[in-house]
Amino acid sequence: MQESDSDSESTPNTYFGLRVKQGISRLNILSLFLMSFIITLCIDDQLSWTQPLLQNKDYYNLSREDATSLSAKASQLTSIPSIIMAFVSGYLFDIFGRKITLFLATTLSGLAYVLYAVYSPNQQLYQLNAVYFSIMIAPFQASPLSTDYVRKESRGAAVGLAYMGLSLGTILSLSVLFEFTKGIDPVQALIYPSAIQVIFGISLLFILTEPKRKKLSISYCA
Repeated sequence: MQESDSDSESTPNTYFGLRVKQGISRLNILSLFLMSFIITLCIDDQLSWTQPLLQNKDYYNLSREDATSLSAKASQLTSIPSIIMAFVSGYLFDIFGRKITLFLATTLSGLAYVLYAVYSPNQQLYQLNAVYFSIMIAPFQASPLSTDYVRKESRGAAVGLAYMGLSLGTILSLSVLFEFTKGIDPVQALIYPSAIQVIFGISLLFILTEPKRKKLSISYCA
């Protein structure tokens, strides 16, 4: 029994300096950058709003010490659910496919940003929302897209492309998005990262390509 391997194909396409597998487009490769960029942009913006939201008298109305304590407790609660979901995500990718899994993870986790403000002043719901977010965002930790799209000799460069998106997302979150929204009401401010991520999640249904399943061929010996 012989297994065909797409990595053995000759003259592979090269996009953004990456040698890609058959049937993979420039947009597919660009998605590796975009996912890191958009997710980091939105997460960092929400993190920038954590202390202002918790100390705002119209929302949680906490002191700096209590706000820091609540944020730390929420972070502790997310550790185990995030680890478990990252493991489960591997099976979800295989069962439901890359598109559906990442679409749901992106859109559902995107809703969590604005819910931090909506749930005020209930501290229990704040912590519950943090756990919900950690579960919904976990599939990104187990995303197999680099393996699906990029040939073995370019996997390191693919990681670099994703890291570039992460770095740019952090920079623009602090210098552009947070600066743009810091003077408005927290609910309105957190609608921006929620809307950006939800819209991007919907676009993944059109950007991503499901990997081709390898076919097994049987050869008979006389």
